[in-house]
Amino acid sequence: MTLAEMHAQRWTVTADCPACRTRTHVDLSALRRLLGDDYVLWGKTSRCKVWVRWTLDRRCEGQVTFLAQSSQTGSLVALKMTGEVRDALRLKSQAQHMR
Repeated sequence: MTLAEMHAQRWTVTADCPACRTRTHVDLSALRRLLGDDYVLWGKTSRCKVWVRWTLDRRCEGQVTFLAQSSQTGSLVALKMTGEVRDALRLKSQAQHMR
């Protein structure tokens, strides 16, 4: 799913940092404006944005993983890049090029 598709289906996305044990909400609207509607979050990581110390670079050293929940009653699932996800992205890309 792209950011636009996740946003349209009202998915909840969080960023989870194992280093500082912080989980933060991901604003899909803001992320769409920043990265574009077709951006795929599956398999992506980012440096943690939490400030944890009083040095020059105050951010946590951890790398966040993204988790998503497709419904209010569902469980959070890690957006890991798997063979199935890779195949689905390739098929979707091929279908778009055939239009």
